[in-house]
Amino acid sequence: FTPMVGPDGVPLPPPPPPSSSLHTSSNLKRVNWDKLNSTEGTIWRELSGLEDALELCEIESKFSNQKPKDAKGSKQQQNPTILDPKKAYNLSILLRHLKLPVEQIKEAVLSCDNSLLSEQHWRQMEAFAPDQRECASYAQVDLTTFSAMGVADKFSCEMSTVPLYRERLQSIIFKIHFKEKVDEIKPDLEKIIEASMQLQNSKNLKRILEIVLAIGNYMNAGHKRVGAAQGFRISYLPQLKGLRTSDNKSSLLHFLVATVERKFSNTLSFPNDIPAVVRAARVSGQTLEDEIADLSEKLDVTQRTIRAVCASHATAAGDKFEEVMSVSHVAACSLGTS
Repeated sequence: FTPMVGPDGVPLPPPPPPSSSLHTSSNLKRVNWDKLNSTEGTIWRELSGLEDALELCEIESKFSNQKPKDAKGSKQQQNPTILDPKKAYNLSILLRHLKLPVEQIKEAVLSCDNSLLSEQHWRQMEAFAPDQRECASYAQVDLTTFSAMGVADKFSCEMSTVPLYRERLQSIIFKIHFKEKVDEIKPDLEKIIEASMQLQNSKNLKRILEIVLAIGNYMNAGHKRVGAAQGFRISYLPQLKGLRTSDNKSSLLHFLVATVERKFSNTLSFPNDIPAVVRAARVSGQTLEDEIADLSEKLDVTQRTIRAVCASHATAAGDKFEEVMSVSHVAACSLGTS
């Protein structure tokens, strides 16, 4: 490299070494450049240190490794919190979305007025409801602490004064869901009931079943377990085609049809007696049975909650839970409007 020279042609002296008087904080961010071991023949030979002219305090404040304290965040952290942080966050979002006074929501819970909120909102409130530990903590909150709380904790503190708050929410959700499920089940249930009535009232079908019984008893004569039957389960009928003749060319079902056609032809019109059976056959009996059993179980849970509310004697003004959530009332409202 060619040495740097001044205006008079005299080579410039080397720059002073970096000041050793600088005392920087160990918490400052580092400038990770590639440091030159020698500045001979470079522009750096012409430069002098400017440390004295720099605002070193400003550098310390702007480039510290320590994150600056957020005044707003510090204020929020000072708020007394009882509710689980994640629960409080989600509940705050829900309350901002609802834009309803706490008193109005509390009144809806006490009166079991499910028309104020959607089913999804009731489900969210149930999911974010305070647990037993949180309710016990809210019971110890004084007015000063309450005033300093965040929105979610204030709401939960207020709702914790409602006896069996979570159970009431579950009952309200069930009340909404019950009508929906009844509306869903009722058409299929009506098809089954209609078909059952037609089957029971069909004289032609009864005659055919009587013929089957007579043939079966003749074939089972002398057998203690299956002989001399006064009746049999209808579920056996599909198995008639599986009972083959001795030559394996036909079945008991074929024999039955031939017998009816020869001697009881007047009964062949029995399908006209049971038109609803075709529609009922499309209904899954097992699914329908499971759905009815599920509703019955939830009705029992609601009934137990009603008894618990009554036994606690902890009712509040405007509390209509027992009246509105009685099983008979819920069922009557749902079935009556379906």
